[in-house]
Amino acid sequence: MSSESTKERILAAATAEFAAHGLAGARVDRIAAAASANKERIYAYFGGKEQLFAAVISNAVENSGSWVPEHVQDLPGAVGELFDLAVGSPDVVRLLAWWRLESERIPTSPEELEAYRGKIADLRAAQRAGGIDAIWHPADLLAIVGALATSWATAPPPLQAIADTDGPTVAQRRAALEEAMRRIVG
Repeated sequence: MSSESTKERILAAATAEFAAHGLAGARVDRIAAAASANKERIYAYFGGKEQLFAAVISNAVENSGSWVPEHVQDLPGAVGELFDLAVGSPDVVRLLAWWRLESERIPTSPEELEAYRGKIADLRAAQRAGGIDAIWHPADLLAIVGALATSWATAPPPLQAIADTDGPTVAQRRAALEEAMRRIVG
């Protein structure tokens, strides 16, 4: 087996482990067993458990698309795009939740900071042009977009169960969230 396939198996196993248990609850022994690799390979490729978690987060975000809205001038559309991403990538949503909980241990990369700074600058430009209400701070708008987009992926299980049996379809949920964003920035 190549070292690249071993790394991929480790990342896949670590993704499942961290999504299920978070950084503190994840066990390198379980990751090694699931990846059919030894612990020494994990440490050689990734360093410690925190570095492996950071690699998993980076890999998951890269492979699932951008979690930073592409077109901030269309914030309702951005909510819809991110909603689709959240519905299609529940493990990534869980990983991002664990990342928020462990943020003091796992630093944000300069690339991620720059991506958000760029979107904030785009929103400020759209506000100056009159396309988006200037009452909102651009960082607040990005947080609202993320919260709306992931609201169903992070909703309490009883609410999800009720909605799944007697609620709107996924397409209707998406449309409702887009409409909520439209009203927020309207």
